[in-house]
Amino acid sequence: MKLRVLFIHKKQIFFLLMFLILCFISVILFNLFSQKEYGDSLSVFAKEDYEKGLKKDLNGDGKEDVINITTKDDKYYVGATINNKSYMLSPDTKLASLGKEYPNWGIRLFMKDISRDGIPEIFLQSSQEDTAISHIFSWTGLEFKDYFYSTNNVMGILNSQNNKTPKFFSGKVVDGLLTFDSYMLIGNNFKNTSYDQYTVPGRQSVTELIDAIEAASVPYELPSFFCNSTTESDAALLWKLDKNVYSYKFQDAFFLDDKWDKNGDITSIIWQINFKRTNKSTSKNDSIIIKAKVIPSNKDYKVSSVSLYEK
Repeated sequence: MKLRVLFIHKKQIFFLLMFLILCFISVILFNLFSQKEYGDSLSVFAKEDYEKGLKKDLNGDGKEDVINITTKDDKYYVGATINNKSYMLSPDTKLASLGKEYPNWGIRLFMKDISRDGIPEIFLQSSQEDTAISHIFSWTGLEFKDYFYSTNNVMGILNSQNNKTPKFFSGKVVDGLLTFDSYMLIGNNFKNTSYDQYTVPGRQSVTELIDAIEAASVPYELPSFFCNSTTESDAALLWKLDKNVYSYKFQDAFFLDDKWDKNGDITSIIWQINFKRTNKSTSKNDSIIIKAKVIPSNKDYKVSSVSLYEK
């Protein structure tokens, strides 16, 4: 019996290593682009946009599906079309409403894949009779399930695209206080993780910003909830709210982190804060959405800029 000895030349080793490196890079790029698909998820869609339908991949098959929002008797209904089949996003019977349409408080829709399974979760915020309503839906393979529902007026996501486990927050602003419960999406369930006492970075600064906008007068100088690097132009909106004509009342908000350092620590959080604006002379109501950016500042997180959200 002859013993065969296999010799591997240096050139073969080189090509093998190159092949493995290319495979590794391909996997990384695939993951990055998969996450980036919903990177601009912090969006408020105008009524004409959601009535004609929004095109997004809703079931993770790489094809565009359509989600639309309609109203009947001022009540919101949300439907989707996947592979030419129609589905309704039906709320859980314990909170059996997707909200009603009001001039000062419309429905808002956000998408983010916090389960990291390639299928986006659908976040809805609305109201009914001055009570905030929020729902989170996702595709199960057969239907859209209402995984989470609440009457809280703040929703948010942290660790949305870094190397840490995503966290979802549901909270409320009451009498100038902003409180949260935190959750992790494990399988098909949101597990309450509030026991770990994880706080939302910049929570106090955002609360003070809301108070400043609701106040009857404008501040005389740059408020302390802004970071040191904030310029007058970054904060100019506070002096352009025309409070002699209008009053403002907080309604709801959504936040999402959008930048991180090399360790995965959050370096930027974007807030969309929805206010009812009332004309003092005519009592006519509408809404404005203010975009606030929160960044690290002296071992804390503070507001770096505010602007009107452009739909």
